Amino acid sequence: MEKEIWLKLKIWKKSKKMNKKKSLKNFNTFRVDVFCDNFLEIKREQDLISFFEKNKRRNFLILGGGSNILFSKNFKGTILKNKLKGIKILKKENGNIFLEAGSGENWHNLVYFCMRKNFWGLENLALIPGEVGGAVFGNIGAYGLEIKDKIFSVEVYDMEKKKTKVYKNTKKFFSYRNSYFKKNRGRFFILKVVFKLSEKFEPILRYKDLKEVFKNKNKEKITGKNIFEAVVKIRKKKLPDLQKFPNNGSFFKNPEISKKISSEILKIDPEVKFWEQENGKIKISAGYLIESIGFKRKKIGNVGTYQKHALVLINFGEAKGSKIKKFSEKIKREVFKKYGILLEEEVFIV
Repeated sequence: MEKEIWLKLKIWKKSKKMNKKKSLKNFNTFRVDVFCDNFLEIKREQDLISFFEKNKRRNFLILGGGSNILFSKNFKGTILKNKLKGIKILKKENGNIFLEAGSGENWHNLVYFCMRKNFWGLENLALIPGEVGGAVFGNIGAYGLEIKDKIFSVEVYDMEKKKTKVYKNTKKFFSYRNSYFKKNRGRFFILKVVFKLSEKFEPILRYKDLKEVFKNKNKEKITGKNIFEAVVKIRKKKLPDLQKFPNNGSFFKNPEISKKISSEILKIDPEVKFWEQENGKIKISAGYLIESIGFKRKKIGNVGTYQKHALVLINFGEAKGSKIKKFSEKIKREVFKKYGILLEEEVFIV
């Protein structure tokens, strides 16, 4: 009798686990209240291996900090929540530090850790929301630096070949807000990342706001802590507080176009903001394009653009993800109508 009760209890628990519904409101920075069928925390590589051994055909989605995703509907499948932690100094060599971080580590906490340890190279990327894996996946960049410039290697679990592999960083792996892993979405789970940092600090002051902050200061007297603090201050001033204004940061990428097309754009609007890139392309400010079509401080229902930065879309209330998606599509149509430029989302829409 006891054995029969135990078996029934075991079956009930298994059934309950497989049919579990979980709200994702606290797992995405847009605070969209959607549900997934199943939710599994990945705390070690074996958790991942076990999942794929038992669920070969199950629909799944890898979720990091939730700062670069928009759920427009419930997710019919399993959410794999990245919880792989750990920061480890592998070695110091010729003034370089090789630092390993678990992909589930909070990105800003890692940058802060490096600043406190006097490991330099990531300070321009302070206060960017999300986790290490997502930062590498999307090749985050800000204030004159991209994360690819400091990556030495990336360890992944290849979900197609069912094995772990380490990729050394080469030029082919990363491009503007993109990576080899992002291009092959659904194949790789980033496990660990090794960064090559420096004990010697060299300020990167290409970005105009940083130039303005330090214009009257001798370059030799600028410290990494100065840069870290300046970036944090600038970001807090320009970007909304996630706790008050749920958002995903920059919703669209800054378009890269040819010089020929940029000449045509300047005929339409001589005030367009753009920058020449090392690859010969011209990068245009998506924020300016959105402002120019009348969407600065624009609000429809509970969705709108941030008053200080039109590139940031805000959930002002209990807006559904489908409404945020619809608002973004309206922006894309209006920009294309005026400039012939099709904006590309930086945010992944599910």
